[in-house]
Amino acid sequence: MSNDDTLCAPAIVASPARHAAGELFFEYYDPIRDWLHDRRQPGLAVVALDERGVQAKGYLRAHENRVNTAIVGRHEKAEIFLGDDPSLSLRHLAVIVSPSSPGKPFSFRVVDLRTPSGFTDERGTQLRACEADGPFFIRCGRYLLLFAPGSRGDRGWPDEPEAMWASLRRRDAGPMALPHPATLEDGLLSDDEEPLGELVIASEEGVGTMPVGRRAARSGILLGRSDRCDGDVLLTNPHISRVHVLIVEMAGSLYAIDTASKNGVWGHGGEARARLLESGTTFTLCGLAIVEWRFFH
Repeated sequence: MSNDDTLCAPAIVASPARHAAGELFFEYYDPIRDWLHDRRQPGLAVVALDERGVQAKGYLRAHENRVNTAIVGRHEKAEIFLGDDPSLSLRHLAVIVSPSSPGKPFSFRVVDLRTPSGFTDERGTQLRACEADGPFFIRCGRYLLLFAPGSRGDRGWPDEPEAMWASLRRRDAGPMALPHPATLEDGLLSDDEEPLGELVIASEEGVGTMPVGRRAARSGILLGRSDRCDGDVLLTNPHISRVHVLIVEMAGSLYAIDTASKNGVWGHGGEARARLLESGTTFTLCGLAIVEWRFFH
């Protein structure tokens, strides 16, 4: 399975043995390192391990002028497909690689799509969103997810796993707050901040406007018919996915990301997973709801 510039591949190995996080990493270190060695270009490797071995992996290429994304979950359209853990949601995580620039490493963000369980760090602290520019790992359901950025000329991981494991354990990704679902009346604006802009949602249920602050834009705005989404009262048509699109700020720009929706977002033939939002940009949710973004400044 692939999406845009995200390369996904089947598992490398499988094993019935059960292991702790460190044991998993050490046991499957060599095939993971060898796979990464063949992908020395700007981008982010994502590897999912459980007690049976490597269950999924993907490489998200980094680009100078746009983000790259992958959805992790049990949905058949998810790029990192983890279909046999019922504790995971169909669309559980969004992984977003920021645009790269000469002389500056790209960053990447992991965003929980407001699921019941989210994800945790090594110490078991529950997280909802985090950002990093170096390798680290999380726990998500029964899986250990490894994130490893790479670049051209990268020497790759060392032959011995101890140094890499120590680096993974030392690194902390910057945690980020994820807001509760917002109603049309409340909007997505904190009391102490100026609005960045507004979302206008028009559907068969009516028209609504939601002011948006920079904190909400950075943490992520989720649209769909689930009650974990923002403005869900306008998005009740069953053809709209429960979690349909994520709007998020990355590297100073705002993007709309199709979260593996069943019936699509753009409404005019575009298949790109993510799109830059400028003032006046509109998109549709499977042709049944029109969303417009307006900047205030």
